[in-house]
Order: sequence, then C-alpha cells, then structure tokens
Amino acid sequence: MYGRSTAAPQLAQASDSAPDLCNTPNLCYNRPKIMPTLSHSLADKSPSSPAPPAASAAPSPSRSPPPALPLSSINRDSAAQAAETVASIERTGGRAAAIRADMAHLPEVQRLISATIEKFSALDILVNNAGVGNRTAMADMTEKEFDWTMSVNARGPMFAIQAAVPQMRDNGRIINISSCGSRIAQTTGLLAVYQMSKGALEQLARCYMKELGARGITINTVLPGFVETELAADTPQEYKDSLIRRTALRRLGTPEEIASVVCFLATDAARWITGEAIQVSGGLA
Repeated sequence: MYGRSTAAPQLAQASDSAPDLCNTPNLCYNRPKIMPTLSHSLADKSPSSPAPPAASAAPSPSRSPPPALPLSSINRDSAAQAAETVASIERTGGRAAAIRADMAHLPEVQRLISATIEKFSALDILVNNAGVGNRTAMADMTEKEFDWTMSVNARGPMFAIQAAVPQMRDNGRIINISSCGSRIAQTTGLLAVYQMSKGALEQLARCYMKELGARGITINTVLPGFVETELAADTPQEYKDSLIRRTALRRLGTPEEIASVVCFLATDAARWITGEAIQVSGGLA
C-alpha cells in the first residue's frame, strides 16, 4: 500500500512463494503465503508548515545545549520510491501494490486496509511505520501542529489496527515503529510532542496484546535510534557526532538494520514475543 502522510506511503505485498525481502529497508516478508501490509514512509510536510525533520531523530546530548536542528527542506518523491519498491518485489516473483493514503484522516486509513483486502483477499502483517517529526519549542507549539503530529503518529496507527484486526488471519503480526527517544531522557523539549506520539504506540501494544493473543496475533513495537535516512541528511554533523559518542557501537544506524528486526518479528520465529518494546539503537544511552 502506498501513501504519504499527510499522505503516508503504504505498501501491500503478496506471494505464494515468500521471496526474502528482509534486506530491503522498506519491506519485510519471509513467511509463506503471507500478505503483509506495510506502512513504510515518513511524511514530508504538514499542511501548513515546512517539511519536518526525520522522525527518527534521537535525543540530544545530555551535557551541553544541543546544536540547532533545522527543519528538513527535502521534498521526497515518495510515489517514485514506492513504485521502485513494488518493482523490486515483482522482480523476485512476488506481487505488490502501492496505495496512497493520508494517515491523518480516518476514512483513508480504513480505505487503505479495505483496498489491501480487495486486492490480495487476506491480511497477515501490519507494520505501522508512517510518521512525521517536528522540533518545536513548547512556546511555539500550536494546536494545529500538535493535532497533526498526534493524528499521523498515534491516531492513524490505532485506527489502522482497528480496521486490520477483523480482517487479519489468525497468528498475524502487528509491528509499530516508535523511537528510542520515548525511553531515553531528553535534554530538550523540541521533540516533546513527537516523543509523546511515539510513546503512545508502545502503550497500544501493551494494552492490546491479551485481546489479540486469543487469536495468536502478536503486537510489538520497535524503537529505532538515530537512523541515517534522506530526511536526516541535513542534520548537523555536530549533533550526529554527539549521538555517536553516546552509542555503544560508535555509529549511527541504517534503515536495513531496523528492517531486519521488523522482519524477524513478522516471522513464525517470533510467535512467542508480544507486547514488547525492542530498542534498536546500537546501545544509545
């Protein structure tokens, strides 16, 4: 499925002979006869503001004031990226579709799920990865920006789960993408609303795991550290260096390293894991 939020891309994939796409940053799929729904991309901009920075931005240094973090000016052609992802799946013998949807609007979230069912006749995996980020001081936060952030990052995934679960086959998988910043102490309030929205995803997993467990459906949350993506390209090197110094493995992450964990959680090997929040940050503290 495809979209950006405020039109966040979603990708739906299906195949009878599960190709291994776990090395692809946007897709994970390695259970036979599984048709996952993957919401995979960050939003580029809000309806009324410049494009926000990468949603995977991690906490600022703890001992000194963080350097200024400019809003991202990147305007990605996510439609073209989604088309290429679909093509890469098809080249391996799978089936895929790109379905555009705005995760901030409930009717489009519901249409996203129904369109997937209509095309593939079943649903086994839902990955809530669409998101938006902002770096706004408390005094400058507006009601509109607050509502926009919460709508995309928390409300959209919640209603995607609501729409997907009745259609999902038993022993399905739900995987939400949060941020390690929801657990690591912040020294700046610029990410407060973003982290609030991401923390909500972790609570969804904890609260829904028993209800979903009756059908063998697992629900887990992945908490990435700072990941090198195109939306993070304009992040000051000083800020990146400060994160590297706080990271046990002394480097930033890659999308593939997050995707590998998501892929694992989507497989039968993870069938005894549910309600968990798994930090994938290289040991950021």
